[in-house]
Amino acid sequence: MAISDLATASENLFTAISGEAVSDTVKANVSDGTSILALGLSILERSTSFNIDGVVAGSTDALNGITKAITAAKTPLTTSTPAIASA
Repeated sequence: MAISDLATASENLFTAISGEAVSDTVKANVSDGTSILALGLSILERSTSFNIDGVVAGSTDALNGITKAITAAKTPLTTSTPAIASA
């Protein structure tokens, strides 16, 4: 279960939205929280019938996609005219 990847994706999203890096204190708290979350999810995984690893991986992919979209929206184009493919 890649909880640390999910935490990193969350931190990257925060940075993309706020324009500021996550502080060391927050990173330490997130690290502690991810350890607890990983333990809780491993216990939950034993008593559920769905793919928790897949849920975590999908959530990580979703956060990374949102971060990519926000970063693209904040990045100005280097040309003033859009490129149009010819037929």
